[in-house]
Amino acid sequence: MVDLARSGFGTALLPLAVIQRDLQQGALMLLDVDPRPIPLPLVASLRLEPVSPLAEVLVRMAQAACDQFVVNSQENVLAP
Repeated sequence: MVDLARSGFGTALLPLAVIQRDLQQGALMLLDVDPRPIPLPLVASLRLEPVSPLAEVLVRMAQAACDQFVVNSQENVLAP
């Protein structure tokens, strides 16, 4: 979907986190539409039994990546 939007094929409803660099570089632009799409939460789940050390590490890595994304993001590319 991102590649189609970049190539000018049409519009696409994409997560801002995925297209942040494209927005900053001007490859894509946000459209002011009405009604605005609702913000969707990022949700992850994992099984607690049996305990998987690898799954726990991956969850911590994902949390850290999300936190770092927010820290490094400009206000104008984050969802309201």
